[in-house]
Amino acid sequence: MTLINTLNHILRHYYRVFFDSFPSKLPSDLQIYQNDCEDLVGRYNILLKKISEYMKDHCKQQEDMPY
Repeated sequence: MTLINTLNHILRHYYRVFFDSFPSKLPSDLQIYQNDCEDLVGRYNILLKKISEYMKDHCKQQEDMPY
């Protein structure tokens, strides 16, 4: 890398860091959509945990059964 490219890269990095530090406010309809999506993801994770626990218990029962 040349000196100019290196300086350009450094400046672009700090420019991005500086402007990314300001939070951008989403429109209200997108905030509602984002909250709904977060709720759905939370429910999905809870459901996956329940399924995982059920499968673990089911596998233990299958292992305990003599043939």
